[in-house]
Amino acid sequence: MDTTLERILSLIPRKPDGKYVHGAIKEFCEATGAPHSALKEWEQGTTMSYRKYLYKIAQKYDVSVEWLEGKTDEKNPPSNNESGLDDIDAEIIELLKSKTAEQRAAILQLLRSNL
Repeated sequence: MDTTLERILSLIPRKPDGKYVHGAIKEFCEATGAPHSALKEWEQGTTMSYRKYLYKIAQKYDVSVEWLEGKTDEKNPPSNNESGLDDIDAEIIELLKSKTAEQRAAILQLLRSNL
C-alpha cells in the first residue's frame, strides 16, 4: 500500500479492533464524492482512483494534498494567505501538473482563445 492510500485511510475513524466506525465509510464517500465501493477497491489494490479525490479529501479533513501524497510530514495546509492560492487555483495547478507538455500547451491555447 502506498503512502497516499495509507494516509487517506488513516483519516477515516476506526474502532480499537481496526474496523471502521459505523457510518464512517458512508460519510467519507459522501463528503468526497467517491463511490461507496471505492474504499474496498482501494484497499484491495485493484484501483488507484483515490488520486482523483485528493483535493476533496484534503478539504474535508483539513490536511494538505502534499501531506496526502507523502511529499511533506506537515499535515495541515498553509492558509490561503500563505500560499496565495484559493482552493480552485490550487486544484487547477495540480491537474495541470499531471498533464503532458502537449496537453498543457493545448489547454493554454484553449484558455487564450476564450479570453
